Amino acid sequence: MSKKSGPLNRVEKFYIDNHSDKGVKDLAEELNRNQKVVSKYLGGKSEKATTSEAQGEGKENVIAGELFGHKDGRGVTVMTPAASEQADSFKSNALLKKSESSSCIHRIKD
Repeated sequence: MSKKSGPLNRVEKFYIDNHSDKGVKDLAEELNRNQKVVSKYLGGKSEKATTSEAQGEGKENVIAGELFGHKDGRGVTVMTPAASEQADSFKSNALLKKSESSSCIHRIKD
């Protein structure tokens, strides 16, 4: 039986993530994939984990606009989960503060 070719699908990625304690050889045999494909996926996951940990250390100084995903060629911008969390944290702080113009606003009583 020949090995599957092409990119890993979502189910295979989920299986690899949850069984990463097994060796690359065992995972490749169970999924009927090349060892190279499995090891490449595991290597990419570890690099992403280290970069996300490094970004988490200096979280206070990060501007929310830098956390958005951009595709300049198509003019697309996507809000990432990190940007959403930062926006939510700022929003809760802003709601607790009294606005600067609140002393200038007068309401007419009925």
